[in-house]
Amino acid sequence: METAATRSTTARSIGERCVGADWALSHGDFAALRHMAQQLAIRFPEPARCELIRLAELCLCDLDAAGALWPRVKAQLHRATPT
Repeated sequence: METAATRSTTARSIGERCVGADWALSHGDFAALRHMAQQLAIRFPEPARCELIRLAELCLCDLDAAGALWPRVKAQLHRATPT
């Protein structure tokens, strides 16, 4: 059974990773953005998980597309319910 403390910890963890991804993007650190996307993908169901995996893959081959995708994915995460 999920408790209020567990929900709070999960929300804080997700928030920290989103801030980390924002920081990574603002500093051009696509390895860190990829890592944050992978960590977030563990915590969300489809379709958010799929978009996070796509973001992580783009961080390896198309940095412009990855940079453009992150704000859209982040908005999607605000509407999604973590697992």
